[in-house]
Amino acid sequence: MRQFLCPCQPDKKGRLSLSGKDYRYLVKVLRLREGGTIDARLPDGKLAVLRITAVGKTAVELCLDTADSGAAVQGVKSSAIEDAFNSRLEIWLFQFMPQPQKMDLIVRQAVECGVSKIIPVAGEFSQKSDAAGRLDRWKRIAREARQQSGSPVDTEILPCVSLKEAVSLWNEYKLQSQKISRAFLLHENPEFGMKALVDADLRGADSVVAAIAVGAEGGISNSEMETFNEAGFLPVHFATNVLRTETAALYGTAVIQQYLNFMLNDVKYIERKKDEEN
Repeated sequence: MRQFLCPCQPDKKGRLSLSGKDYRYLVKVLRLREGGTIDARLPDGKLAVLRITAVGKTAVELCLDTADSGAAVQGVKSSAIEDAFNSRLEIWLFQFMPQPQKMDLIVRQAVECGVSKIIPVAGEFSQKSDAAGRLDRWKRIAREARQQSGSPVDTEILPCVSLKEAVSLWNEYKLQSQKISRAFLLHENPEFGMKALVDADLRGADSVVAAIAVGAEGGISNSEMETFNEAGFLPVHFATNVLRTETAALYGTAVIQQYLNFMLNDVKYIERKKDEEN
């Protein structure tokens, strides 16, 4: 579902006025006219239907749509997919910096998948590029991807950091969060297989935060592997062909996201685990 990321909350009467880039997007790109409606994500996270009430030369007036049985005030009911995204599983992607155009693609795909945080990492085999100068570009890509995909997750993209800083961020969050944490390192060595993922026991977990680390084009060095190992990242290898870094990031996120969601939400799996405990 396409959504519009509304930059501000409507006033007490449910009205708002937009100009600049938002005006051009609604009027020039989507070609909305007076009376048209659009699904919008408000800054408070709610979905709402906005109706176009007037289109000027530089600004567009909108209001919360009251036609849908009071949805204007409370927002549109979230879907089952959105509930699954928001409720129990949070994903962090630690991506070693690849070529700039590949990182652009990785950001877009990660946002579409509902990744919560994207942390670019400068590693031994990373491309020597001006990552700091691309942060604004990545944020624009993320906004476009959320609007196109309808993702309810407000993906945060951090500035590029060293591996030591990345691991520190993860460790600090684990200490502060009430969630169960699991961390995985995608590895090219088939001897690791998927044991670390299959053995991830989530019995009794209300919510989980999972970290996924993906190497750049040259992979991950032995010293970097040791750093991840000390931080509790477990190596995982998927039975596939050799994947490019941008493919590995998407494939790895999708597999781990779906598998952990299954373990968290599948009733039969949960009941079977309870029987094993008894």
